[in-house]
Amino acid sequence: MIGKLTIDKSSMNLSYFLYTIIIIYEKGGKISRHDFVNEMAKFVGVSAFQNNKENRTAYNKSKLPRYFGFVDIILDEKELNYLVLTHRGRILVDYISDAGDGVAPSERFYISLKHKKDFIDLIFDSVIFDSFGKNNSGAEQSNTDVEPPKVVFKTIQELGNATAEEICYVMFGLNRGEFDSFEEAINKVKDNRSKYIYDYEDIIDEWGITNIVHDCKIINIFTDNNISLLVSERNKDNGKIYYQLSSSLSDVQKEQIKIISAVYEPIKLFAYTHGDKNLIENWIEGSVLGRVSDNSQIIKYDFNLGIEGFCTKKDSSEFMPGAFEKAVLEAYKNEKKNIYLVVTNITESLFFNTISRYTSLLKRIDEVKNLFHGWSAEPLYDEKFYKWLTTKSNRARNILPKDKILLPSNLQIVGTIIMNEENSNTQFDYKFRRCLVDTEKSAVTDDSNMDESLRVTTGENILLYGVPGSGKSWTIQHEYCDDEECMERLVFHPDYMYSDFVGQILPVVKRDDEGKEKVRYEFKPGPFTKILKKAYEDPEKSYYLVIEEINRGNAPAIFGEIFQLLDRMDEDKDGYKKGTSEYGITNENIALEVYGDVDTKVRIPSNLSILGTMNTSDQNVFTLDTAFQRRWIMRMIKNTFSNHKYANKKILDTNVSWKQFCEAINDEILRRNNVTSSEDKRLGAYFVSADDLLHIKTQDNSSEKQKIEAEHKNARFAEKVIKYLWDDAFKFSHPDTFDTRKYKSLEKIIDVFNSSSEDARFDVFHENLRKLILEGVEENNSVSDEDNE
Repeated sequence: MIGKLTIDKSSMNLSYFLYTIIIIYEKGGKISRHDFVNEMAKFVGVSAFQNNKENRTAYNKSKLPRYFGFVDIILDEKELNYLVLTHRGRILVDYISDAGDGVAPSERFYISLKHKKDFIDLIFDSVIFDSFGKNNSGAEQSNTDVEPPKVVFKTIQELGNATAEEICYVMFGLNRGEFDSFEEAINKVKDNRSKYIYDYEDIIDEWGITNIVHDCKIINIFTDNNISLLVSERNKDNGKIYYQLSSSLSDVQKEQIKIISAVYEPIKLFAYTHGDKNLIENWIEGSVLGRVSDNSQIIKYDFNLGIEGFCTKKDSSEFMPGAFEKAVLEAYKNEKKNIYLVVTNITESLFFNTISRYTSLLKRIDEVKNLFHGWSAEPLYDEKFYKWLTTKSNRARNILPKDKILLPSNLQIVGTIIMNEENSNTQFDYKFRRCLVDTEKSAVTDDSNMDESLRVTTGENILLYGVPGSGKSWTIQHEYCDDEECMERLVFHPDYMYSDFVGQILPVVKRDDEGKEKVRYEFKPGPFTKILKKAYEDPEKSYYLVIEEINRGNAPAIFGEIFQLLDRMDEDKDGYKKGTSEYGITNENIALEVYGDVDTKVRIPSNLSILGTMNTSDQNVFTLDTAFQRRWIMRMIKNTFSNHKYANKKILDTNVSWKQFCEAINDEILRRNNVTSSEDKRLGAYFVSADDLLHIKTQDNSSEKQKIEAEHKNARFAEKVIKYLWDDAFKFSHPDTFDTRKYKSLEKIIDVFNSSSEDARFDVFHENLRKLILEGVEENNSVSDEDNE
C-alpha cells in the first residue's frame, strides 16, 4: 500500500532523547501526555502551554524515542494519551548516565562509554525489526508500506554509497508508484549514474520534497556521532555528499541489511539457538519485540505444552480457537499495532505439520502498490473460523469474503528453535527468515564475535634504517605494501604527540533540534587506532602502519602505553595467533572505537605490521633507547645502485652520470677521517629524483616565463645536492671539498654551478674531488658499503 509518507523534522539530541526515557521510567513506565509535557518543558526551559494550547516543542522531544520504538503511545478508557516505555526503552534505562544539575539540559544525559555500542545496537534492531511507514507512534500521520530507514540502508548498500537525492528519489519514487519495486528503483539510479546523471533537482522540485532532501533528518540521524551507523564524504568531482555504511557495522549487521525489505514485510522468523532458552527469549523480547509496550500485542505458545492448544482441529465439531486463531483476531482488532505470535520450543517440521491447514495463508502479497500488500495472497475457505472471527471483529466482517480467511499484514510470526543434530536447518527458503542467536563465546574475549582462526600471522615490527635516499620508503612500497587501503602512513616530528598518534577527545560544534550550536566532546581516532580497527575487522588481510622518520619525534613518549603492545607472541596462545601482542592494555577510548566495548583489552592483532624508517645521518633528533629498539626487527637498507632506474642518467647537460657523481662523493666522505659519522653522511642512491637530473633547454624565441621556469628547474640539483654537501656532509671541510679560493660562500658556489654549462659546472669543487667526479672512482680504490660493514 502506498499512502502518506512523513519524514519527521526532529534533529537528534541525545540528552532530550534520554531524558524522555527517564521521565517515563520515574513515573513507573507510564505517564500522561499532559504530565510529560510539563516535565520536559521544565527541563528544557520553555513554557508547557501557550494561549491555552500545548507547546509542541516539549512534546516533540519524544518523537525520536517513539520513532525508534523506545516509547509507545496508548489510550486509556477515556481516550487520553499516555507515553509508556517499551521493552527496548526499559533496556535503555540501564545505559543512561547523568552529568548532574550543573550541566546544560542539552548536554546533561549521555550514554556511558561502556554501553555506547549497546545503544547503537538497539537503534539498529529497530531499523531491522520495526515498521516505520505505518503503525509507528513516532510518525502518526504516515500510512504507507514504504519503510524510510530501511530504504536508507538498503539503497546505500546496493549502490555502495548514495546521496540524499538518490535515497529520496528511491524512497518517494516507490511511494508515488513510480516504481513497482525497490530493485527497479535501484536499477534506475544505476542507469542514471552510467549516464553521469547525479542531479535530481527538477524531479525533487516536481515532487515537492526539496526541503526534505536538503535537510534529510532520516539520514542525518544515522550520521550523528552518538549513533554513527553511517558516514558521509563529499565527492570532489560532482560536489555531492555521499553516505556510506559505517565500519562500526558488523558483518552480521550488514547481512541483515541485505535480507530485510525496503518496503513493509510481516515478520516470519525462525530463531535458532544452541540451547540457551533464556538467552533466545531475551533476544526476542529486546530485539524483535523491542517496540512492544503492551503484552496484549503478544500471543505466546510453548509447544512443550503439546500441539492441541496451538490451533483448532480441522475435523472438530466445535470451533475451539487456539493461539494461532487468537493472534489473527488480535491483528484484526488492532489495525494500528503489530501483533506477534511467538511460539517456543518447536521445530520447523512440527510447526508446519501443526499449522498445515493454514499454511497457504502464510504466502503474502508482495506488491507495494497493492492496497493489501502484506496480506495473505489467497483466501482460505473456513466457515467456522470466519464466523468466529467476524462475530468478534467489525474489521474482519468488512474485509473478509464470505466464509473465507485472510491473514492481515500486521500479524508477525516468530518461532524459537533449540538446535541439535536432528534440528539444525539453517537454509534460506524465502518463506521464513532464519537467524542464529549464538550462545557460544569467542575464544578471545567474552564479547567478541571475531573468528581468530582466520587471522593471518604476518604482523611484525620492522625498523628500516640507512643513509638519506637509500630507498627505505621505496622498499616499503615494493616489498611490503603498495595498497593505500591497507595502510596508514605518518611522519614523526618534534611536535608530534601521543594524542596525534592514538587519538584525542576534541570539542565538536553540533546543532541541536532547535538549531542552536552546542559544543560536544568526542574521541577522534588517530592513525594508530584507525589502522588497528581496520586490521581487527578484516582478519584475512595484512595491514601496515608506516611511521616515517621515527627518530625525529620522541618515539617512546608518542607510543606511551602502546609501547607495551610491541612485544608479540612467538606462537599461538590463549586463542590468539602468533604475532599478536603478548600483553593487552586497558584504554577505554581505543577499545570502544575498535571493539565497541570499553572492557576489552587492546592488542595489536597478528595481521598488523608496524614499519618504521629512520635516517642514520639525522642530527638534532631523538635517540631510540635500547628498550625501544629491542622490540623491532632492525633492517639496514644498503646504499646501492642495483636495479636503479636512473643510475646512469646524466646530471643536467654534463657527461657525469648520477651514479658516477654519487660514488665519487661517497668515496671521498669515507676516506676522510675528520668527517663526523662519515658513513652516515653519504648520498643515498635515491637522494634525488629523476626530474632533479633533467636539463631543460630554451630557445631564442622562448617566452620570458618559459625561460624563468627552465632556470628554476635546472637549479634543483644544485640547490638539493650541493647545498647538502656544503651544509652537512662536508660542513667542517669546505676548503678540501670546494674551490674556496674563488668561491667563498654557498650562494656563490650554487650560482656558478647553475650558470656554467656541461662539465665546467664541477669547477666549483676542489681540483682533487673534481678529478674524481669527472674521471670516476677506480673500482680497486673505491671504498664500498661492504668495506665498512
